[in-house]
Amino acid sequence: MFRAVKEFRQKAKHSLLVETDDGHVIPQRQSEVARVKSHFQFLFTAEEQTGLPPPHAHIMVTRISCDEISKAVARLKNQKAVGPDGARRELLKYSPEVLHGVMADVLNISFENCADISEVISQGVLMPQPKPNKPQGPVKNLRPGILLNTGRKALSLITLRRTRAPITDFLGPVPARFCSGKSTCDVLW
Repeated sequence: MFRAVKEFRQKAKHSLLVETDDGHVIPQRQSEVARVKSHFQFLFTAEEQTGLPPPHAHIMVTRISCDEISKAVARLKNQKAVGPDGARRELLKYSPEVLHGVMADVLNISFENCADISEVISQGVLMPQPKPNKPQGPVKNLRPGILLNTGRKALSLITLRRTRAPITDFLGPVPARFCSGKSTCDVLW
C-alpha cells in the first residue's frame, strides 16, 4: 500500500531537452552532454584564474575532533543522491565512532602536512535541472545541481559551525539577511 502511494505521489520525470544556440534540438545524448558541460564550464571558470599561494605546513590551533565529525555527519539527510565517491550518507551517519575518529585524523594530518586534498573534495557530479516556468531547450534555462562527496559535505558543515559565531559577531545585529534565526522583518521593527 505504501509503495503504491509513493509511486502515485512521484512526479513524472521529464527528459532533458537541449537546444543549440540557433534553436535546433540536439538529437543525440552525447551531444547534449557536451553542450551542457561546455555551458556550465564557461559559467564556473574564470578566464584569468589566479592560483592561491602555496600553503605552508603548520600545527592546527584547533584540530578537528571525532565529536565534530559525529555532529556533522549526524546532520546529513538520509536517502539523498550520492556524489562521485559513491558513499551513501547513511554509511557515515550510522557508522561506529571509530570511523569518525579515523576521518578526523586523516583530515588533521592532511591539513597539517599541506596534503593536496583539493582533487578529492572538489569533485562533483553535475545534474542539470530545468528551471520552473521556463521553456525547455535553451541551456540558459537549466539550473546546475552538483552532487558532492560525502566527506566534503561533512567538512563544509564543520567549517560552517566553526565560522558561524565569528561571522555573526563581525556582522552585528543590524544586517538580518543571511543570518541564521533572523529575518528581514527584524530590520523593520
